[in-house]
Amino acid sequence: MHLNVHVGAIPKPYPSGVYPFLLVLYTFKCMIFPWRMRKNLWMTLLNVVTSPFHPATFFSTYIADVVTSMIKNLQDWAWTFCYIFQGAYMQHHKEYQKHPERHWQN
Repeated sequence: MHLNVHVGAIPKPYPSGVYPFLLVLYTFKCMIFPWRMRKNLWMTLLNVVTSPFHPATFFSTYIADVVTSMIKNLQDWAWTFCYIFQGAYMQHHKEYQKHPERHWQN
C-alpha cells in the first residue's frame, strides 16, 4: 500500500490543498457553534473592541490583556486568511498538473 501511495496509484478525491481549507472551515464552525455556549465569548470580544465607547469592566480588561498576549497566534490567523483567500492553497496542485515530473514525490 505504501508503494501505491508513493507512485500515486491511489486516487485522491480532492486536491491536497483542499484539506487545509476544510480544516480552517471546521475551526470556524467550532468557534461559532453551538452559539448558546459561544455567545458570551463573542460579546466579550465585541466589548473589548468597542471599549473606548463604554465603561470597561475588569473582565473585559482581562480578556483584552489575554488577546494582546496572543499576538503571534493572531498573526498566524492573518497569514491563514491571506493564504486561503488568495487561493495559494491550490497553487501546488495547479503546478503539479502542469509539470508532474517535477513533483517531489516522483
